[in-house]
Amino acid sequence: MAGTIDVALGLVQENGLWLVSRRAPGRVFDGLWEFPGGKMHDGESAEQAAIREVREETGLRVEPIGGLGSLITTQPELSVKLHLILCRRLDGTVSPCDDSVLELKWVTCEELTDLPMPPANSEIIAKICPITG
Repeated sequence: MAGTIDVALGLVQENGLWLVSRRAPGRVFDGLWEFPGGKMHDGESAEQAAIREVREETGLRVEPIGGLGSLITTQPELSVKLHLILCRRLDGTVSPCDDSVLELKWVTCEELTDLPMPPANSEIIAKICPITG
């Protein structure tokens, strides 16, 4: 039985760097890098979910500054609709705050393209990083 879940991603940029997290062992895509985010709760907007998920995973308090639309990715038995929310840091110190997060780091667009990430992230990177070279 296939289903669709809504996931909000908080795309946090600061000083030209993007915040990414590495998934902990034992999870889907474990060891890969991704943008902070997670499943949206019933009645929650993508912006609200992105704010909550970034806070829960990284300790940062952020505010949404724009949306980049959404994209759909499929896993066995499941479709995931990723809502892409650009965010700005308000305050807080970056630190893994959730068991799902192994580590966090700030990276450039060039570094993003070199990180091992789930397949859908190439589309996200194309949206947030200017074409170079």
